Amino acid sequence: MRHFPPVTLTRSASVRAFFPRGAASRTLPPLRRGGQGGSRGAVIRLSRKYDHSTKRAVASINSRAIHRSGLNLSQSPPHHSATRPPLPPLPKGGRNGRRGTTLVITALVLTALIGLLGLVIDGGNMMFSHRKAQNAADAAATAAAMDMFAGFSTSTATATATTFVQDYNGLASATVTVNIPPASGAYSGNSSYAEAIVSFPVTLNFVQVTGVSSSQTVTARAVAGYEGTTVAAGVMQLDSTARPGITVSGNGSLKVNGVVDVNSDGGGLDKNGNDINNGNTGNAITVSGSGSLLATDVESVGGVNNTAKIANFTSGGPSPLATSAVAQADPFSSLAPPTTANGASATSNGAQSFSSGSHTLNPGVYTSISTSLLANVTLNPGIYVITGGGISMTGSSTITGNGVMIYNTGSDYNVNTGLPDSGDGSTAPPYSGSASFGSISIGGSAKFNVTGLANSSSPFDGMVIYQRRLNTKPIQLSSSGSYNIKGTTYAKWAPLNLSSNGTFNSQFFVGSLAFSGNSNLTVDSTGQNLAKADYVYLVE
Repeated sequence: MRHFPPVTLTRSASVRAFFPRGAASRTLPPLRRGGQGGSRGAVIRLSRKYDHSTKRAVASINSRAIHRSGLNLSQSPPHHSATRPPLPPLPKGGRNGRRGTTLVITALVLTALIGLLGLVIDGGNMMFSHRKAQNAADAAATAAAMDMFAGFSTSTATATATTFVQDYNGLASATVTVNIPPASGAYSGNSSYAEAIVSFPVTLNFVQVTGVSSSQTVTARAVAGYEGTTVAAGVMQLDSTARPGITVSGNGSLKVNGVVDVNSDGGGLDKNGNDINNGNTGNAITVSGSGSLLATDVESVGGVNNTAKIANFTSGGPSPLATSAVAQADPFSSLAPPTTANGASATSNGAQSFSSGSHTLNPGVYTSISTSLLANVTLNPGIYVITGGGISMTGSSTITGNGVMIYNTGSDYNVNTGLPDSGDGSTAPPYSGSASFGSISIGGSAKFNVTGLANSSSPFDGMVIYQRRLNTKPIQLSSSGSYNIKGTTYAKWAPLNLSSNGTFNSQFFVGSLAFSGNSNLTVDSTGQNLAKADYVYLVE
């Protein structure tokens, strides 16, 4: 087979070929032999080749194809005499100049982006899971502390905490550890606090590509407990069934420089005027007329009838009202009655009644004490046990005593043994026995100026009136005369009725409280530390 050398096509050739950019060859249309006048046609294929000597790309035509076609390349058209410039050199790296690095870079960048995306998603998942665990731990610790505050056992508090995590917070697979008292932290060893530790598994989706396990565990810890407020309780209404628990009527204002705790579960409105919807009738606090209730803080289990009537003790201060509060436990629930073993005298003095003159009484057991007209009675320091007849004051009579506690009980009380009063506990009335009870009533223009027991070693230190728990007779302070009652009054199930004016430097822990009249009465608990309201706090 005969081989023909390649022929370089120039502009002077009879055949002109224009290569499209990037094309390696081009097929020309058939040409006639001998030029344009020939009768035979041949297809001539041009190729793009690289000339190593000139380092340029040139167009080549197979000489055999030229021979067969009879194409005359020696003649040039009159209008084309210049030589066609050579084609530019091919770029290094092939036809398109790419070396394959783009794919590698793209793969690396995508890997990094996917890793970053996975880190963001898994990191967010871990943060969200930890927040869930922390919320559950907070709820568990608070629930356990509330059970402890209410007097339930450690096992009950632990069960409640677990329920709050696994049921109410939806973490059924969580592990709940409750330590009472806390095993670590600032409150370690303090039995008034509960520690809750919540752990649960989390599965991650992307982080395992970095060598980290996809199975992780989040853990959160919280501590809650109950402690007294820095402000003493001015009024604590204890009977949850009393509706209302506190009543203010008339045109006067009841002002309490301290906390007002209301255990009544009556219905009504919250501080924003919305129905608390607790399903109960009545109100926990009722204020009517043009009067008002002013206090530094009002914590009520139930609602109120008029939020505008409850204001801060400090003029211009924020509303002190909080409803749906936790019921306060009786701070004196374990306080024993006075007996000869803890400071009371067994001396029996019968019934004492005075209508004139000045008289002095000593501590002991009395059936009743009554004063009227202009009688003046002085009580020497100590404990006065009143069995069945109570205390009554009318006219302009006066009772004065410093360092005194009056214990108002039933006719069947034994001061030597403390029976039957010592068995009252938290038993609600009515009393099932046959004893008779008397009330404490200060009326007319009588003056009752008594300060509480002053004996730091006595369980009754600071207490001025202590009424047997099952004695539901009212304590009535309605005199228009002056009062100087300083100390704590405790009557668990009994109502306290106030219709006086002036200032009581006192604390009242009573079944219910009603204030009426057109004058203002101030209850100032400043300095009264015998019982402060306890609240549950989340501390860690």
